[in-house]
Amino acid sequence: MGAGKVTGEVIFDKDIKGVDPEAVHRAKLASGAVMPIAGFGTFHSDWAQAYMKDATVEAIRVGWRHLDTARAYENEDVVGEAIREAIGRGYIASRNELFITAKLWNGHMRKEDVEPALNNTRRARQATSAIPMRFPISMKLSWKRGGRSSGSSRPARSWISAPRTTRKRP
Repeated sequence: MGAGKVTGEVIFDKDIKGVDPEAVHRAKLASGAVMPIAGFGTFHSDWAQAYMKDATVEAIRVGWRHLDTARAYENEDVVGEAIREAIGRGYIASRNELFITAKLWNGHMRKEDVEPALNNTRRARQATSAIPMRFPISMKLSWKRGGRSSGSSRPARSWISAPRTTRKRP
């Protein structure tokens, strides 16, 4: 299958019974939040992007409650749509049943870029449970659409801006 080409339909076996989400091991974080240890990754490759919404809905159906995402994957809107669809189908009652991680991309580590980047991420998915910072270095943005970065800078002061954008989950 070539990059960016979808050659067939993915058919999910609805007879497969899911895992009880309560049976999955969890870790309590310093914030008090409880995170399922296993997470469904939404990292994209060109061909898989076309399947991401359906795959995410199916992952929720079979019991995944931790979704791992990132702005750089360029599918935040698709993951948000999948969450809304899973709620509509009754697989979960609300977004609060999910633990969603996102990553603050290197190109958004400058103090003035942190809040807008986090707000864009939250808006796309309705909410985010945790946003780890992968590298403490601010990079120059070289491609606006995907937040791709190149070059380097001094260590970031992103942590200065992050607390202002933190919201407690209901």
